[in-house]
Amino acid sequence: MLKEKNIEIIKGPVKVPSGARFVFIEDPNGVEIEFIEGFNIHQSKFE
Repeated sequence: MLKEKNIEIIKGPVKVPSGARFVFIEDPNGVEIEFIEGFNIHQSKFE
């Protein structure tokens, strides 16, 4: 989907043991944005 919009991935995809995947892009102002797929906050250890 990002490639279809000509959005360059600057890091990733990264897969962690929990199964979540991360990818990083950069917005036009140079701000790094992280997209996370497969993260379930209800199963997080941060509760």
